[in-house]
Amino acid sequence: MPPVINTVPAAHEPGISMTTLPVWRAWLR
Repeated sequence: MPPVINTVPAAHEPGISMTTLPVWRAWLR
C-alpha cells in the first residue's frame, strides 16, 4: 500500500492529520 506510506508522514501535520483520520477509515472500509 504505497498511499499508506505517504499518508503516515503527511499525518504528522496538524491540519492534515484531522483530514487523514476520516480518509483512512474510508480506505479501510
